[in-house]
Amino acid sequence: MAERVYLHIGLPKTATTYLQRILWEHQDQMRGEGLLLPGAARREHLWASRIVRNEAFDASVTEAQSTAWDRMLLEMADWPGRALVSHEFFAAASAEQAQRVVEQLAPAEVHVVVTAREPLGLFAASWQEALKNRETTPMADYGRDESDDERPLNHRSGISASSRCPHDRARTGPCPRTAARRGAPR
Repeated sequence: MAERVYLHIGLPKTATTYLQRILWEHQDQMRGEGLLLPGAARREHLWASRIVRNEAFDASVTEAQSTAWDRMLLEMADWPGRALVSHEFFAAASAEQAQRVVEQLAPAEVHVVVTAREPLGLFAASWQEALKNRETTPMADYGRDESDDERPLNHRSGISASSRCPHDRARTGPCPRTAARRGAPR
């Protein structure tokens, strides 16, 4: 298994597609430098995230799509260095699903990478995405509905306000090199 796996989980609308395009354009170069981006195409990471989250598949799903995560696991199992998996829909995984991913990646050291964005930009990007998906709510009315459901922060992503990383090796904060440069405690 790869010695270390970076699992980039988004969040949605935080430049994830931009980052993923750059990664895939440089897949061969990264491989040469010891970083595996498993799979044959960016879309396989989307399918892997759907499998991890037990998302229902319809009859149009191909065998290649429904086995993307297993193939990526096999590829990482044969890789001696570092690996990177990236899709924002991994952020919608439940604690149990996240625990299963960490267990499937064992004995690799798993690092969860989260990208963020300031709230106003995130709100505007979410509204723009809604328009792309044929919603017609004016921006002044978008997001004004209130919900008693504490689970989703974003109904499209399913990200939970109460999500917690279930693994005892997980930690938060800046990476050690960044913390050392800034003189911050590790």
